[in-house]
Amino acid sequence: MIEVGNALIFFRKRENKTFEIILNSKNLDDLNRLQKYSLIIQREIDKYVEEFEKKKEVHGDLVFYYFKPKYPVTSPVSTIISLKDKGKTFIFIVEQAVIKISARNQSGKVNLPQLLNKSMENIPHSSGGGHFSAAGAQIPKEYLKKFKENLIKEYNKLK
Repeated sequence: MIEVGNALIFFRKRENKTFEIILNSKNLDDLNRLQKYSLIIQREIDKYVEEFEKKKEVHGDLVFYYFKPKYPVTSPVSTIISLKDKGKTFIFIVEQAVIKISARNQSGKVNLPQLLNKSMENIPHSSGGGHFSAAGAQIPKEYLKKFKENLIKEYNKLK
């Protein structure tokens, strides 16, 4: 089955390319052109989900995972992993020009936007927000250590 969502991820900067392929398809064979893009993204998602167990950094029920995806797959990777253990809080860290953080907790017991915002206090040029169980943030690279220390301290206050 063709995963159009994965094709959208592949063409993230040019989403209209995916829609162009769909609109110009006259039959299912034409639509199958999206399959190769979908498979590329699915392989990337699978790679990072598999690597998670080997590369995770655990602090009680707070889990960090650093990775550098080629495509913007952080959201599906973080959702898949966090659904496997709903009692833990997962912090996914992607280093790009800035540090991008994606946080997940499926238990409904941790207010992630509040946790991230407290962890970003006194970190200039940072921003964050989201939903109670899924939030994100962005910080300058040079503040990653401080952010992580703040986050662990703030998380431990919740316990």
